[in-house]
Amino acid sequence: QQVNGRWYMYAGSQNDRGWSVIDVTDPATPKVLNWIPGPPNTRSGELDIADGKLITAFERSQMGGDTDPNAAWDDGFVVWSLADPVHPKRLGQWKTGGLGTHRNGYYGGRYVHTAAAVRGYFGQVYVIVDIADPAHPVEVSRWVLPELKLKDPNAQNTAYPHGHGLHGPPYVVGNTAYLGFGTKFVMLDISDIKHPKEISELTFDPPFRGLFAVHTAMPFVNRKIVE
Repeated sequence: QQVNGRWYMYAGSQNDRGWSVIDVTDPATPKVLNWIPGPPNTRSGELDIADGKLITAFERSQMGGDTDPNAAWDDGFVVWSLADPVHPKRLGQWKTGGLGTHRNGYYGGRYVHTAAAVRGYFGQVYVIVDIADPAHPVEVSRWVLPELKLKDPNAQNTAYPHGHGLHGPPYVVGNTAYLGFGTKFVMLDISDIKHPKEISELTFDPPFRGLFAVHTAMPFVNRKIVE
């Protein structure tokens, strides 16, 4: 983002817990201005910026020096204010109650579109969260492929980190959400934000097998294609 003539980049880390604030006004000589520590045993590498807010994802650690599958982790995402671009201010947190969120999409406004590993599902699912009151984010709606529902609605996600669920980010253009759901590409109508409705789906397994037959689905609406 650009503030008062200077450009700032916010970077997550794959193995370390936290985020760097980097001045890239002169791209030949970037300068690290701040390091914001994240919670232990928690992957925090994914983030989004829009409307003067920073959204940082939390999920159970996959790697890094303090990774412990038997220890506690933090989950969900945190909303930060970037009014001070070098020292973000924490505003609030939404929790999944499960393994956390991976690659979310925030495009400004009141909604964060998450790839959330909530209880009761195999893999991550699409959850829309309202951050109009950033101190108290609330779930608005969720959508999931029927075959990803577990018999026990309280069961912990058994396909961590991603399984055949939504890797993310959920790309949203207008009232359409484009989702890479592991083995399927799905389009949803979210004009009624509380009741997402499937438009279509396309299966890629077979012939492409594995966890990521569809890793990410990025729309280029003006060209009428999704890559």
